[in-house]
Amino acid sequence: MWNDDAFGALGLTPPASRTPIPGGPKTVAAIMDAAVRERPDAEALVGRYGRRRYGELEADVRAAVAVMRSAGVGPGDRVAASIGNHPELVAAFMASQRIGAIWLGLNVALAPAEKAHMLADAGPKLLIAESRVIADLPAVDGLTVIACDPAEGGGEFGGLLGRNRGAPDDREEIDPWAPAAIAYTSGTTGFPKGAVHSQHNMALVAARRRDAQGFAARHGIATPLTILILMILGPVCASLRGSTVVLLERLYAPEIAEWVGREQIGSLNSAPAVLYDMLTRPDIDRSLLASLRAPGIGSAHVPEPLRKLYSDFFGGVTYSYGLTEAPTGVSSTVLGVPSPPGSVGRPCDHLAVEIQDETGRPVAPGVVGEVCIGPRRDGLWKDVYVPMLGYWRRPEETEAALRGGWLHTGDLGAMDDDGELFIRGRLKDLIIRGGANVYPAEVERVLFEDPAVLHCAVTGRPDARLGETVAAFVQLRDQAADPAEAGRRLEDRCRQSLSKHKVPTTWIFVDDMPRNQMNKIVKQALKDRHFPSSLTQGAT
Repeated sequence: MWNDDAFGALGLTPPASRTPIPGGPKTVAAIMDAAVRERPDAEALVGRYGRRRYGELEADVRAAVAVMRSAGVGPGDRVAASIGNHPELVAAFMASQRIGAIWLGLNVALAPAEKAHMLADAGPKLLIAESRVIADLPAVDGLTVIACDPAEGGGEFGGLLGRNRGAPDDREEIDPWAPAAIAYTSGTTGFPKGAVHSQHNMALVAARRRDAQGFAARHGIATPLTILILMILGPVCASLRGSTVVLLERLYAPEIAEWVGREQIGSLNSAPAVLYDMLTRPDIDRSLLASLRAPGIGSAHVPEPLRKLYSDFFGGVTYSYGLTEAPTGVSSTVLGVPSPPGSVGRPCDHLAVEIQDETGRPVAPGVVGEVCIGPRRDGLWKDVYVPMLGYWRRPEETEAALRGGWLHTGDLGAMDDDGELFIRGRLKDLIIRGGANVYPAEVERVLFEDPAVLHCAVTGRPDARLGETVAAFVQLRDQAADPAEAGRRLEDRCRQSLSKHKVPTTWIFVDDMPRNQMNKIVKQALKDRHFPSSLTQGAT
């Protein structure tokens, strides 16, 4: 059992409560046990280069534990992995949890400098990665590196798994509330921070989703499993249910549609743009999507026309809000239950959401403030929820994020009288124009109503007189469209729907948007590119 000093040494905060999960499981290390015992021949994973039944995946995990122990990995050591969506990645993750190590997933698509920063910050003892990733990384003293190339039978790592096949179930006694994984934030500004989660955090998500609506017997994951949220929502949740995860390698709509049809995928973690493409591209046979029902969209900014398109075809779509520090979902709409436009649903039943002002006091319904998350104070889930343990080796930022017993998300939002949550933007993205608040999400919602808009981002532009003015970056569906004409039309739309001070006065049309590993638009990159400080002073 970790003591308070051990948490403090890593800049973390010990959990305020250690209430077990009702009905279990206690840990991720034990998450597969029932499925392996009761359904060993059931399909667990489907990948491009192989399939694993639960009995076979269990053998892989035991072998991976032996490989990690041979590399000197023990409780509290960090294990990093940079592999695409393949069974080897899942086996490595599950093995790290049985040892009591701390997992670090590195998205293959990250730039070498980004991976190097995370490795230097976390200090892992072992890195399991594709050869192309290893070739671009600098050598690190004390780091054992094992190549894993799924297209070639798993490469060195696959060979080691084979040689250790038949290893016994050699697992540690796990403290459910100890650090178990580092999930680096999206890094929309500066260097990303490592949000630290316990096995309890991750297992709680699986327990809550055990009988959840919208999670099918065959679930597809089209975004990188090296992102901790996706590892939890995919293999961790499926293992507790004994269901199947289909591992998709990339967000390419025609290929995903083929996988959906071939593997009869019933639910899918993807991106709104991919669903849109699958429903509108003429080269995609929509009959391939017959098995897909009620896909979930984790985005606060889905235009109403797209919501209707999804709903009409799939018979319903759920919308949710979540974040790395939670981890995963915080609120969600419910199929068959109407929600007002722009809502991301009501808080999940295992946690509480409160909208607070800058002093930490709750605000009235409809008033915008910071979205804060904490444990339920009554019912089945009383005191069970624990947010992140803090930011890896960043005690001051940990204290700021977890002050007052709440996880302060940095997101601006409001709740109506019925408990529906609306996200208005990031606290740091708030535009203050001449003393008046402008919430970017409100302006973006209006812009997204125009069918010509593919993507948009609203930010503040420094101004000597007003402090900031409102700027809109727009990516049009038709790249050949006249930006001047589009700007006039969009400005008219905003004037009809928004107060005068919220209407953008700067319009910039771009061919693409800079994005981070979670596919979120990086607004700071847009501002740095188009509003260098030397040019923005005195702008009007």
